[in-house]
Amino acid sequence: MEQMSFKEILDASVNNLQSGFSVTVLDIILSLMLTTLCVLVVIYTYQSTFRGVLFQKSYAISLAMASLVTTLVIISVSGNLILSLGMVGALSIVRFRTAVKDPLDVVYMFWAISIGIANGVAFYSISITGTIFIALLLFLANSYKSNSTSYLLIVHQSPNSYADLTDILKKNVKKYRVRSRISKKDADEATIEIKISPNNVDTLLQELKTKETINDATVVEYSQELSGT
Repeated sequence: MEQMSFKEILDASVNNLQSGFSVTVLDIILSLMLTTLCVLVVIYTYQSTFRGVLFQKSYAISLAMASLVTTLVIISVSGNLILSLGMVGALSIVRFRTAVKDPLDVVYMFWAISIGIANGVAFYSISITGTIFIALLLFLANSYKSNSTSYLLIVHQSPNSYADLTDILKKNVKKYRVRSRISKKDADEATIEIKISPNNVDTLLQELKTKETINDATVVEYSQELSGT
């Protein structure tokens, strides 16, 4: 197959702009329908594997919209160099300032956009196969459960009694890290990130309760994970 020069590609792009696109309405509908089916799998996977506190329905809708809009954009610029360069220039001035709370949210967004790109150029086998493979991989990763869970332990204790707390932690906790310590005249406060089996939380609290130097203790499940095992 003879390769086209840059000038020939540019002339073909100009001719396409003047004569219109050869994409039919049926092609557009087919791409949008397949994108919708694939992105529904993305949303179902996101909802099923979600580990956060509050599921955001608006983010799930944004995944669908991003995928569909990407499909339309790719169909519009497919095979046309001038429109492709124009799209790059337009997107270069866009700034997304929404804070991402979970790194996986970025993965889902790129997943939805990649589906739109693949279906926009009619690579349906890539979008369908990739969607099924990634969904199975995420479900497999979500099914893995560690024997220990991360918690935040908040302890109020008598002044200068931190050694009693560390002795209990070394005995009952698999791993711990001090997040903050506040020293007052009448009491001290310590916030510690701990990694412990959920079955041993009650044992830890009971042992903390027996210490006279410890006034009270609160355990809150922590969404992050301590490094190491």
